[in-house]
Amino acid sequence: METETLPIAIIGMACQFAGGASSPEKLWQLCAGGNSAWTPIPRSRFDLEAFYHPDGQRQGATNVKGGHFLEEDIALFDAAFFNFSSEVASTMDPQFRLQLETVYEALESAGIPLENIAGSRTSVYAGAFFHDYHDSLMRDPATMPRYFMTGNGAAMAANRISHFYDLRGPSMTVDTGCSTTLTTLHLACQSLRARESDVSIVAGSNILLNPDMFESMAGLGFLSAPGRSYAFDHRASGYGRGEGIATLILKPLQDALRDGDPVRAVIRETALNQDGRTPTLTLPSQKAQQELIEECYARAGLDPRHTTYAEAHGTGTQAGDPVEAAALSAALNANRPSHEPLIVGSVKANIGHTEATSGLASIIKVTMALEHGFIPPSVNFEKPNKQINLEEWKIKVPTSLTPWPLHHRRASVNNFGYGGTNAHVILESPEVLGEPLPAAVSQSSEIPSRVFVLSAKEEGSARRMASRLAEYLRGVKKKNNEGSLLRDLAFTLGQRRSVFPFTAAYQASSTTELIERLEQDPAALQHATGPPRLGFVFTGQGAQWYAMGPAAQAQTHWKEVAPQAYGKVPEGISPEEGLQRHWFPETAPIRGRYMVHKPPVLLHMFGGGTKMSATLKRTGYSILDR
Repeated sequence: METETLPIAIIGMACQFAGGASSPEKLWQLCAGGNSAWTPIPRSRFDLEAFYHPDGQRQGATNVKGGHFLEEDIALFDAAFFNFSSEVASTMDPQFRLQLETVYEALESAGIPLENIAGSRTSVYAGAFFHDYHDSLMRDPATMPRYFMTGNGAAMAANRISHFYDLRGPSMTVDTGCSTTLTTLHLACQSLRARESDVSIVAGSNILLNPDMFESMAGLGFLSAPGRSYAFDHRASGYGRGEGIATLILKPLQDALRDGDPVRAVIRETALNQDGRTPTLTLPSQKAQQELIEECYARAGLDPRHTTYAEAHGTGTQAGDPVEAAALSAALNANRPSHEPLIVGSVKANIGHTEATSGLASIIKVTMALEHGFIPPSVNFEKPNKQINLEEWKIKVPTSLTPWPLHHRRASVNNFGYGGTNAHVILESPEVLGEPLPAAVSQSSEIPSRVFVLSAKEEGSARRMASRLAEYLRGVKKKNNEGSLLRDLAFTLGQRRSVFPFTAAYQASSTTELIERLEQDPAALQHATGPPRLGFVFTGQGAQWYAMGPAAQAQTHWKEVAPQAYGKVPEGISPEEGLQRHWFPETAPIRGRYMVHKPPVLLHMFGGGTKMSATLKRTGYSILDR
């Protein structure tokens, strides 16, 4: 390791952004394809014709014509899943409702079932900036709903998550303007490093429901009239607003490796600072930004020259872009060769400035870029802002999908608040570990068929899950080794998913067969009315065969229960002889395939049964007796 700072792993991600980017993979597809999610302001938000005026300084009007909005109906919410009455659900801010759903998706992404996270030392750091729903409800106090405070209070952005998922770590809502969610990320990393929490949830939300903030920010000159962000481009005139909900699940890297969690990216360091006194409150400081980046790298003990890409705040403003570009160049490019410029981009050109969620949008984009090994193009870029000297500052803005130049993939992420709070994060690919991640499941692909389990709270949800899984498999079956895909999928669905009353099980030996069963076998669904009552019987001699143990021994759960299997044995009797001669194959053949009746062998039969029972119990079976 290059630093004593405890690395933090990103083990789960979920998001909803404009352009149909309802998952990290779909966000990646949007960015990698060089696409923009811009649309005219939809009437479902407000009637633009009633508030539009070409003069952005006109009181009570906005000159903004469009932005970046979620495609799905934001009024939709699975209230039954979260045990909310219709009265409570309708009173909640839609961005808080969507955040609850995204947290669940992120936990699924991390492979953490609800029953495992409940009661744990898990912290929640949520970011919320604007509260349009709150403001709308406040317009008429006479009609204010009963649950207004618990549905719209800023503290509820974090506390509602902790309450529903029964999380016992620190829980707080943060607002530092546009740098909100990188600030929450920094606080989450501090909590994990201080060991006041074992897992941390970082969340952010931004939904645009009424024209008030469009009017206010247009008057301050923050927004571009078209509603688009032209990051580092000569057309930069303000940013385009965007909606977004995002969640990350974090864990200390050493704990994630120990638990076999999916490590998506490694956070090497985070840092915060403040601009202090600048000519105006909202004017950024190049000096403060440069000092922040330099401090972050110094604390991490990393060489800035090895950082290939910087995901900039890149709002597309005439004042902000040159200041940020100059700070990046001064902090990261002092000793960089001219022929290897720092590549700089911004996701705001794709999905708009999602304000409170913008930091997490950048983190998810960069994590996906690290995984895929490509840097997405920067859309809405024609030629640089006149105040930005790309060649002299050793900066390149990518205009096409670019392979990651170095095998060692490292990136910086900037996030700045309009009040002067600055945040910086250094991310690396898990490849920096220098060794393959430990497998949470046996690598054997010899099993002829596997069982794939889906579980949901409602019958309709289970059927939709089957349909979505079939769609997913059609898209990935040609891109992956089939044996590995099926093995990992069966393990994840069986061991890393929450257990709900409605369950469907599908047995298949190939991806094609599994797709067919998912689409043609709705009758597989079963409704559990209570916990199962299972009993295990392990026989005496006669049902064993020579070398019957290697397949079981390869399983992770089997290895973990090994120390307990022989905890209580008679003195003077060792299971080693039976273990070596009959449980595992020998280089020399033996006569006959049946076990010899002798104490070590019988003891090992007992130990094997004990281990099998403990293994099955760890996989989630409720054992009545054995």
